Amino acid sequence: MSFNTYTALGSDRIMGNIRSDLQKATQSIMIIGPWIDDYFAHEIISSAARDLDANVLVRNPNEVDEFPRERTRFALSVFKEHWPNLKARTLEKLHAKMILIDNNLLYIGSANWYRFSLENAREIVIRGPIESTNGIQVEIKKLWRDGKPYEFQIMATSGQEISGISFEILDPLAKKVIESIPGVRIKGKREM
Repeated sequence: MSFNTYTALGSDRIMGNIRSDLQKATQSIMIIGPWIDDYFAHEIISSAARDLDANVLVRNPNEVDEFPRERTRFALSVFKEHWPNLKARTLEKLHAKMILIDNNLLYIGSANWYRFSLENAREIVIRGPIESTNGIQVEIKKLWRDGKPYEFQIMATSGQEISGISFEILDPLAKKVIESIPGVRIKGKREM
């Protein structure tokens, strides 16, 4: 695999690059990530044309705590308002995080697509042409194919405050394992 056509982006450069590339997008956007929020959705639609073919794959809502699940549903509602033909799917145990623009430009890395991860966490995302990554198209198609259609209740989005997820999400699957160990305390755990 050749990375000489890729650029590494730190947290402070991820969204600026995505917005810039979306302004030039003419065909499609695919977003894959376990959690998304309204902050991220508004950042995306602020630069993306309404006629893009939009696909979003998120983690199965039954595997997500209530607050991130609601923020994801709000984000999908924002996307659906912008892209009426949005296709949304869910996938159990999804952990991958990537954005594909015009089936050509790939963003992939550690960043989750929600406010805390994009503004406060220390993340690295690489940006480059999809053809420079052997096998990635097969893996993306497999994730999408294995997902199930997500029929979600559309929320009213106009006039709503854009808050996003302002704390780090502890993966509920990891949380179950950690909490099963006697005497273990989760530092910084946010109570819902």
